[in-house]
Amino acid sequence: LCCVPFGAMFDRRMATERANLLGDVFRSILPLLHMLDDVPLGTLIEAVAGGDGSSFADCDISAIDLPESFQMLDRCALTTLCEVVLEMAERSPLLALLPETIEGIDRIEFVGALILYTMEEPCGLYRLLTHPLNVHGVRSKAALRCQLRYLKLLTVALQIVPKDCEYWYTGVIYRGVSTEGNAALQWKYENFKEAFKPGTQLVFAAPTSATKDSSIAGMFTKGIQFVFQ
Repeated sequence: LCCVPFGAMFDRRMATERANLLGDVFRSILPLLHMLDDVPLGTLIEAVAGGDGSSFADCDISAIDLPESFQMLDRCALTTLCEVVLEMAERSPLLALLPETIEGIDRIEFVGALILYTMEEPCGLYRLLTHPLNVHGVRSKAALRCQLRYLKLLTVALQIVPKDCEYWYTGVIYRGVSTEGNAALQWKYENFKEAFKPGTQLVFAAPTSATKDSSIAGMFTKGIQFVFQ
């Protein structure tokens, strides 16, 4: 299972032509192509708590339905969280598998970015990336303006982890997707034999999660369960 930076593998003109053929379902993806091209690569603290208008410290979360713990995300708290994460990264065996620096940035910053994305406590910051991109989100560059520097750090981190190491899972995984509020997914749910034939290639247009437990992936009362192997 791997993740590719938005637009990194696409030709802008070709992507536009394909989207025109596919119709309105995919038009919301277009503004996200090449979204990270001009984003500077920096440290974890700069990306998360930098306060330069493009970090989590500047996110407007008032209109997003998030846990109360997000209300405490001031710059000081975010800096402290990053410092704790970087201490955890210092003890990670992954450090030894990476070059000492990548584009002038120490490898510990990339390991820290990966650790931070997987954390549920104290508040699960990954939701600030996934919410603008899910079916109910705005899906625009503007909605992700404050998250771009961290997203750049995270995607580069995913690119530099050696593909033959233990940190890449190669077994069977499951992904459950709710069809609620999405006409396109509802149609695919009702016509799954045609829409999802075995061997179909899928592209998730947002950071997505998966599980090794099929019962967890199947918790939606009406949804699609994907099996990747």
